[in-house]
Order: sequence, then structure tokens, then C-alpha cells
Amino acid sequence: MIEGFVGMGMETVDHNPDVYGGRQDGHAKNRPDSCPNCGDSGMTPIYELRDVPIHSMILLRDPVEAQAFPTGTIRLAACGTCGFVTNTAFDPALERYGADYEASQSFSPTFNTFHERLAEDLVSRHDLAGRSVLEIGCGQGEFLHILAHHGANPVYGFDPAYRGPATQVVAGNTVHAVADFFTEASGTIGADFVCCKQTLEHIPDTFDFVHMVRRAIGDRPDTGVFFQVPDFQRIVDEGAFWDVYYEHCSYFTQPALVRLFEAAGFEVQASRVEYDGQYLMIEARPTPSPSSDATTPASASDQLPDLRGFAERCARQIAAWRTWFDASGAQGLRTALWGGGSKAVAFLTSIGAHQDVTCAFDVNPRKAGTYLPQSACPVMTPEALDRIRPDQIVVMNPIYMPEIRDELAHRGHTAELIPVTHFAPT
Repeated sequence: MIEGFVGMGMETVDHNPDVYGGRQDGHAKNRPDSCPNCGDSGMTPIYELRDVPIHSMILLRDPVEAQAFPTGTIRLAACGTCGFVTNTAFDPALERYGADYEASQSFSPTFNTFHERLAEDLVSRHDLAGRSVLEIGCGQGEFLHILAHHGANPVYGFDPAYRGPATQVVAGNTVHAVADFFTEASGTIGADFVCCKQTLEHIPDTFDFVHMVRRAIGDRPDTGVFFQVPDFQRIVDEGAFWDVYYEHCSYFTQPALVRLFEAAGFEVQASRVEYDGQYLMIEARPTPSPSSDATTPASASDQLPDLRGFAERCARQIAAWRTWFDASGAQGLRTALWGGGSKAVAFLTSIGAHQDVTCAFDVNPRKAGTYLPQSACPVMTPEALDRIRPDQIVVMNPIYMPEIRDELAHRGHTAELIPVTHFAPT
């Protein structure tokens, strides 16, 4: 079994719409107005943004290439039955996940603490010491290593952007990783536990994918399943336009996620929100057959007026930020961002603040010397603070404010920190 796994190709691949969005079982097939999550028809438009970069996390080392980066349209629509939100203008053929895709958060002490606690909790509660775990969308294998440190063995991972060794030994336990998409043909390696973090939101045909995972598990009812996605309810409440970008074509509220897993053949054991309300998590186990009466959120249709107000909340904040940048420029203040990833790309694209920001600082050294798509904003590590000396820094994720303050104090800088939520509804 392990030999067959390791023998799979390690080359990076472009996104194939038939891999993660192939509608393999015909759910909502040939009905473009249907919800990819529950199959019901009638999607209500709630938000649109044109000319947005089709990728936010590609490492671009040429500013000219960054300015000319391909763009697409975001046209979000909500399902009145289950509350799911999808980008109806999303084209999976445009997506590319390979070795130049960089989404690691492992250079942040705050995130590492969260990651460690999550792995320790899953291993403890699901008794995973000495048992096999599979991660779908493993990135650079950081979580695989943490799971192995906590006793899971063997640990397997799939991700087309993975760049490391095929096999490693961590704390005496074996970690296998494949630089490819997970498909039904991959199987689940007979894993005792399957996890998938920050991946489902990149997949357009959500039911088909989760149902494929259920089929891959087969007749093993004791297999635990854990998924983690961004919580769209928080995005709606904050009017968080900086958290809407092209790669994320699927958006979940808690009721929508629960309904999806029940309909795909899982019994939901728990769902919760963590990481300052940013991550929605669900735990489930397979059932013999999909539920014929999957939970239909009673509040889904009631949420539509609130969802329709999302665009207005975004527009108010975008206007407030535009005024703020104009005032800062008039005062001659040097402004930088902290965080050189998707939030920064969405923030700059939505506001049109390409000329107003000196740079984006990021603790990930792999991003140093790169440029954000469309704005061509340079990304620098904190070592550049002495040279740039910004007067104010807009922080793309407020959960990192304490560690950023510590970094500035350590380097003797007194730039004012402004959270991206500064103009968000209270």
C-alpha cells in the first residue's frame, strides 16, 4: 500500500476542472442556475466585482508580469434553500496550483500555536496515536508533521503545490506526501482519519467533491472526517470585502456546511467556529447511505436580506478606505500593509489603492522579492522596516496584531497599526 502511494508522480500540475469540479455523480448537472451544494435552483445575486486577479498566492518576481496578471469576475450568488454562496462566474480552467503557489502560514507564531492545538486536540479526541491520517490539500506538509509529532502514524498528504520530499520520518513516524490532487482513484490509503483544511472553498462543485470523499472511504464507518473552511457568516457580518477573492469560489455558513455533509453521506458530530471567528470546522463520520432528509436550514431564506446587504456594507467600507488613503496621501504619510497574501490582493484591488501603498510586509521569507498581482505592490520581509520606515501599517488580519506589535517593538519602530476591520460595522 505504501509503495503504491510513494510511487505516484511528484510533478506539479495545473488545475483540471474534472479533478475537483467534475460533477461526477450528476448533482445539479446541466443546470447552471442550480446550487452546487444542494442542487436546488434559484440563486440570488449578492455581490459582484470585475477585473480581479485569478490568483492571489502565485509567486510573481517580475512587476510587469504582476501588473499584467490575468483577471476574472467575481459574481457571488446565494442559495435560498441551504444558504450556500458561490461565484457563478468562476472558471476552474483558469486556476493553476503548482510549485509557485505559496499559501503557508507556518511562519506566524500565532498560527503555529493554533495549528499545534488543533492537531493535539484531533489526535487526543479521535485516538489517532499509532493510526493513519490522510490530509487533502496538505500545502507544504506542515500539519502532516505536527500530526506525526503527536503520534499519528503513518500520515499521508495530497497537494499539487507540495514541494518537499515524498517520504520523511518525523518523531519516529512516517509522513508521505504527493504533489498532486486527491481524487477518488487515489483512495484514502485505508486511513483512520481524513482531514481537509482550507481547500473546499477552492472547489466549485462542493457536493460532488464531498460525495467523492465519502465514496473513497467506502465501507469503513469508523473513519473520522474533519473539514475546515472560512466562515462566510463572519465575512457577511463584517462586510469583509478583503476576504472575497477569485480562488475562493465556494462560501459556507454553518447550516450550509452541515447540510452538505449530511446529503453527501455523513453523520455530522460537531461543527464550530475558531480562530477569532475566521474558521468554520466540521467533524463527521460516514453513514451507510446519504440522508434523504438532510437538514434544511430554516433560516436560509431569512438570511437573504442580510446577504443582499453584504454589497452595501462592502461599498461603504471601500469608500471609507478610499477617503482614508486620500487623506493619508495629502499628509505625506507612508503607508504599508502587513500580510502579502490574498487579503492584501483583494483589499488593494477593491479600493484601487495601487499607488497608495509602499509595500506589503510578510513574515514568510518565500514571498520576499515578489509582487502582488495587478497592483505590483512589492512584498518584503520585516527586515525591510529599517529601510521603508512606514508611518502607518494596515494589518490584513487583526488576529496577528499582537505579534506584529512585538515585531515592531523588537526592531524599534513605532508605526501606527490600523486593522483592516477599522471601518467594519460594529
